[in-house]
Amino acid sequence: MRYLFLLPIILIHSTTWPQTKPTDTNRDFGSWSSAQISCKFNKRWTFSLEEQYRLKDNLTAFDRLLTQLETEYNLSKQFEFGLGLRHLWLNDNLGNQQGLEHHFRFHLDASHKTKVNRFSFRNRLRYQQQNQLGKSRLEGDYTNRNYRWKSAIIYNIRNWKLDPEKPSTLNYAKTTDKRASLGKLRT
Repeated sequence: MRYLFLLPIILIHSTTWPQTKPTDTNRDFGSWSSAQISCKFNKRWTFSLEEQYRLKDNLTAFDRLLTQLETEYNLSKQFEFGLGLRHLWLNDNLGNQQGLEHHFRFHLDASHKTKVNRFSFRNRLRYQQQNQLGKSRLEGDYTNRNYRWKSAIIYNIRNWKLDPEKPSTLNYAKTTDKRASLGKLRT
């Protein structure tokens, strides 16, 4: 009962803004399932393999399947670096060319974390690059380059494993056809 004062803080900071434009198709309800296995090789190296499966359009259509392999290197207690490789199978059921698309993405991470009393602060800068496999620039495939800044505040409650966390992500996207956008603030 003594932690009830945290409930309003969590609810107030849980507000999210929709990432859809008025021209986007309403997809109502979707599902996102994942399974991950991690192995801590030693004090500095961690490897993980993750599989995700997503459904869209009120759970009636397959959205994507992705396989991701990641490694993290802990430089110190506060700094770590990471590398990830991802293969995506995307279901494109909009437009003239529909079907299953294969994409490849890699990302590089630099993370910093610090602790002040019962609060922890985490920051991560991620560079990611994604490209569709088997399609050329002449066919309209452009390499997407994104920079993502993610920050999180975590409050450690004594003798409780479900500590509240408030993450936010800011995304800067750029394609090779010189289009760039600052958008997708996720909170």
